[in-house]
Amino acid sequence: MVVSTVDRADFLPGLLAALEAQRGAPPFEVVVADDGSRDGTWQELTRRAAATSLPLCALRLGENRGAGAGRNAAVALARAPVVAFTDDDCLPTPGWVAALAAAFTAAGPGERVDVVQGRTEPEPVQPPGTWARSLWVTGPTPWLETCNIAYRRAAFEAVGGFPQGDVLLSRAGRGQGFGEDTWLGHQVLARGGGRVFAADAVVHHRWRPAGFRDHVAERRLLTLFPALARRVPAVADSCWGGVFLSRRTAAVDLAVLSVAGAAVARRPLWLVGVLPWLTTSWQPARARRGSLPLRLGQAAVADVAGLVALLRGSVRHRRLVL
Repeated sequence: MVVSTVDRADFLPGLLAALEAQRGAPPFEVVVADDGSRDGTWQELTRRAAATSLPLCALRLGENRGAGAGRNAAVALARAPVVAFTDDDCLPTPGWVAALAAAFTAAGPGERVDVVQGRTEPEPVQPPGTWARSLWVTGPTPWLETCNIAYRRAAFEAVGGFPQGDVLLSRAGRGQGFGEDTWLGHQVLARGGGRVFAADAVVHHRWRPAGFRDHVAERRLLTLFPALARRVPAVADSCWGGVFLSRRTAAVDLAVLSVAGAAVARRPLWLVGVLPWLTTSWQPARARRGSLPLRLGQAAVADVAGLVALLRGSVRHRRLVL
């Protein structure tokens, strides 16, 4: 089991406690790479390594090189034939390792499973604020997120692990990669490896405090998706209608065109094109505390920021994704 961590000293106790609580699992080892943390992560990690009942190996990278580099370094020290990944802001449930292992052994005659993706849900606590962020993975996704996934080690090594130095799979911030997990997964699948989704391999993703500005900043990261679609054909194939990142982004585009058309042509009836966006935005806006019109307005601002980001990324990387 592999984790790459950076500047998350306060998250490590919960993560390691969750791994200590695994039940019914085959023997497993844990390798945690500190990717050049500046806080007390390394001190906390070495202290926990000395006290835990887990077979835990801790290593430290001298400088921050991104999550992919940390994971590659950790895998190099691991010895198991199957490598499971989760993130430092995740809390695996007690049956997680057992469910992942069972998914590999459940393959029928002639079937080859090289990738098992598990289920990820937000931590079951009250979100810390209106715009708090977490993660849902409730079925197979084209992104193959490392918060909850496992690979046969031979398949992982056959494609060279997580990519390094790829300018299209650029880092989104300190310790954070973008798309390297997607690239890796589809490289493995392209070599004939099968994949399954293990719904009972559950990881809880922590809620992260955030404000509206953080939400808009996250939407601006959509500028990287056209690069990923160009680099990984399977991502492009997953686009709705071959062009839209999702049905929701298609609804955003239609709403923007409808508003612009109604203003230019002076035909209010054209505003009917806003209805699909309202349908997808109404419930999330109601779920957030505060004035419903305010939350809808904020959702519109964030969605327009996302549209602009996708357009910029499409021009920059010469691959249209809306």
